Amino acid sequence: MNSIKRENNNNEEIFIIEDEINFESDTIDLNIDNYEFKEMINIFNISPNLNYEDNSNLFSTLQEFNLNSHKFSQCFINLLRKIFVILNVITKYKEFKQVNDNNFLFNEDNANELIIKIKNIENFEHINPKNIIQILLSNDNSKYNLPNLEFNNELTAREKINNINDNEQYNKIAEAIQNKIYNNFDNPIVPGTINSIKRITKITNLHINSQFRNNYYKSSPNNFSYNLPKIFNNVVSINLNSIELKNTWLLINQRNNFFYIEKGTTKTLIELDIQAANNNLLSAIKTELTSYNNANGVNLDIKFKSIADNSYTAFNITNSLEIISIIFYQENDSTNFLNSLGWILGFRSARYDNISPNSSLNSETFINFYPIDTIYLAINDYQYNYNETNIICFDKTSLDDHILSKFSVDGNNDLYINSNENERNSTTKRTYNGPINLSKIQVKLYDKFGNLLDNNKCDYSFSIQLEILYENNNVKLLPI
Repeated sequence: MNSIKRENNNNEEIFIIEDEINFESDTIDLNIDNYEFKEMINIFNISPNLNYEDNSNLFSTLQEFNLNSHKFSQCFINLLRKIFVILNVITKYKEFKQVNDNNFLFNEDNANELIIKIKNIENFEHINPKNIIQILLSNDNSKYNLPNLEFNNELTAREKINNINDNEQYNKIAEAIQNKIYNNFDNPIVPGTINSIKRITKITNLHINSQFRNNYYKSSPNNFSYNLPKIFNNVVSINLNSIELKNTWLLINQRNNFFYIEKGTTKTLIELDIQAANNNLLSAIKTELTSYNNANGVNLDIKFKSIADNSYTAFNITNSLEIISIIFYQENDSTNFLNSLGWILGFRSARYDNISPNSSLNSETFINFYPIDTIYLAINDYQYNYNETNIICFDKTSLDDHILSKFSVDGNNDLYINSNENERNSTTKRTYNGPINLSKIQVKLYDKFGNLLDNNKCDYSFSIQLEILYENNNVKLLPI
């Protein structure tokens, strides 16, 4: 493990990185002018939201020093010293500006502007950071009574702040640090491209077909496990790249192929033939109503009435002395009312009573021949170091079963979506809190009701994009 340390030599600080490799033989850019803010913080492996804690970590990293000159060039040591001084100055400059200027906003652009100004100060690496800040503030036409910002070797930055009670300006900074959170940066894994000291990611696409799932004949394509052919190490994020899913789900199935007619105290189940109903829904209902009418002396009929490009449902009862009720849902049914036949036909009540002879019962809204308009893809990667980013919300419950993506289904068409079709694909990259090793996944398809999608055991394929971290580092990331 490499480290940065410090040694006092005639009151001058000398900095070096200690490691087990020889930098003389490695390719690294030693010109400080080629480094911007992101490259600098990456070398010390600290947050871009520089604060006094980060500053203390920088100093602590450089404290324990044993010179090892046979391993490193003086040019490389000088580069690290310059970067440390620049970050030290930026941290303190930012805090003073935030306390004294309510309009000041610290971001990457003004950090890089500040770095240019610091570099323009001759031999800045040998100047006390306090004096550099005074120069910068003077150029800003601002006058501040700056305290001595030198750190005591035995105290952290926060302890120094808390102990300087006689300095009003420093107390302002302490209060600002304790009560404010500044987070003005994205913090990507790859801050930039400059040399081999950087962390780099690569993209790998996994193309998966449910045909090759584990235990094919004992599992279903809407809920299956898959062992990847190899272990993918150091994965930092996954994202759905594409999916190819044929529309094989049925409008009418075992959960919604029925309703009830109640006459007096007799309740009769009207059950549709699933195949016939999916071929012609109106004809299938008429067939079952004819059987009911013949058995009960009732003349009940159904029509689909068109308005523009839509249709609504009308039940008509004639030549009957009986008052009937039509029931689309009751509590002991295994389905959700929102997925019932009545809901599909445009009725918004579970039960309609007191339907008088020679009257009509009309649906409140139009028939929905394509109730499956949303599909969710869930991928369980058996990892627990990420925050759930997609949650399906229902009336009183929610489902957060490793949902990776949501798709919009267009009518009766098949589902072919790639990452460029953002209008039909709502997906969020799953970013891990640290690199993981991916070897197995469980895949599920849900409909909008939170049920496993009944796609009649038809297979499909999809592609997952893996973002994989690899380090080709001659200098390892510094510990903090």
